[in-house]
Amino acid sequence: MNESTPIHIATESDSKQLGEPVSEAFFNDPMAVYLMPDESKRRSQLKWFFSTTYRYCQRWGEVHTNDSFTAGSAWLKPGHTSMTSLNLMRIGFCQAPFRLGMTGFKNLGKFSDEADSTHKRLMPDDHWYLLALGVAPSSQKSGLGTAALSAGLQKAASSNLPVYLETMTEQNVEYYLKRDFRVAEEYILGSQVRTWAMIKDQT
Repeated sequence: MNESTPIHIATESDSKQLGEPVSEAFFNDPMAVYLMPDESKRRSQLKWFFSTTYRYCQRWGEVHTNDSFTAGSAWLKPGHTSMTSLNLMRIGFCQAPFRLGMTGFKNLGKFSDEADSTHKRLMPDDHWYLLALGVAPSSQKSGLGTAALSAGLQKAASSNLPVYLETMTEQNVEYYLKRDFRVAEEYILGSQVRTWAMIKDQT
């Protein structure tokens, strides 16, 4: 991380502000299209979804962002890498059936169950979980995303623990491979979404 891309740990209010700009980056993401097929509603649904995701990670992990909130990496700490129903309710995820619609909510449940099963099987020991990395379209290729990622990777390295993530695009696979992640498994979520589970080991 260099001085031109300052990154800080987000507060809860910061996490709320991150939802809208970062969600724009995921508008055509395969997961978003699967969970939120109605394009006319997807933008508002994504804003709520990512605001909630960042809020969860802010409480049970860390969120790293820049001063203008156009990039953010959301992490869950060792010991908290499985999102629990109780914690989700605490941050307002009970709104999900209304925000996503019943079909989207049911698909999210199936999606999460399948992803969690693979996650637990591949990572039975302590690790850091990169739940989301996003950069607003206007700030992409500026180094902000890599800076936000690096801030979390430094924490994992300092604790000498591996990092786990999932991604649904081949472009992202290449991005992470260049940063010393490896593909641990490739699988299909919800019978539709091609997914790569990736791990960064500590050497």
